[in-house]
Amino acid sequence: MIRRLHTKYINSKLGRKKASTQWALLIAIVLVLWFGVHMLFRSRPAQVKEVQKLMKVTVETMRSKTIVAGVQVYGHTEASERVNLKVRSSGLGAPSLVEKIERRKGAVMKKGEIILRLRMEDRAAQFNKARIEFETAKSLLEQDLISRVEYAAAEATYRSAAENYEAVVLKAPFDG
Repeated sequence: MIRRLHTKYINSKLGRKKASTQWALLIAIVLVLWFGVHMLFRSRPAQVKEVQKLMKVTVETMRSKTIVAGVQVYGHTEASERVNLKVRSSGLGAPSLVEKIERRKGAVMKKGEIILRLRMEDRAAQFNKARIEFETAKSLLEQDLISRVEYAAAEATYRSAAENYEAVVLKAPFDG
């Protein structure tokens, strides 16, 4: 009878569920035991000890020093620009003579510095005469007493005399 009850119980739904649960539990226990035994008896790797290597440190006090390095440079220089001084002088007579040389050949100069001065000779007189003639021609032209051609000639003479008067001083055209 127990056997019949047992068979009936197993064949019922509840019995089947219980039996499958029992089998799952049995398989889980076997697996846990299997892994547990292997974990206990497996060979363990040798424990690695950390080895600290100590470094040797030295301290040195440093002081800064000024070191002057000498450099010798050899080369050849050439002038990038050259100037030939020429005096333009309108007027009759001998060429202008140099009164004073302000700078010698090879001197360092700035643009506009005086290089040399020429003798005035009669330049001042020529300039004053031309200025007076030009001013007179200007006033006569305003009164219609001279022609425009005569006025233009007086103006050209005045400008030429002024240029000649200013050419007494020769200046440097650039730095050098």
